[in-house]
Amino acid sequence: MQGTIRFVAGEGSSEDATERHRAACAAMDRYIPHVVAWRCAQPGAPLVLTLPEVLSAREVVQRAARARVEVAAAHDPAAPDRALEIHYAHLADTEIEEGLRRLGRCLVRDLTLAMRSTASEPSFFGL
Repeated sequence: MQGTIRFVAGEGSSEDATERHRAACAAMDRYIPHVVAWRCAQPGAPLVLTLPEVLSAREVVQRAARARVEVAAAHDPAAPDRALEIHYAHLADTEIEEGLRRLGRCLVRDLTLAMRSTASEPSFFGL
């Protein structure tokens, strides 16, 4: 898959939201670092990710774009500049899988760099 995967609102919807939800949740479990909290209100609703304090949602959005993944920062008063929305219901399962794999790689890289710059010892963030 070569192009940009767009996890953004307004891209349409899927009639099979339950299956897409299962695919998205399975890919989140596989690829998103365990220090990133996430939730989804119901099938078809966007996944909402809350980043650890060492990361900025705005910066993650920019770096994800370079990895050909389009995500949007979300407004969360409890976590200013630390929330992302993942709209997945309009995508095929293979696009969901690949997009979350790319995003997960970005997050692991960003977390590792952030923790190394704030800690005296390197940290490991597993998937």
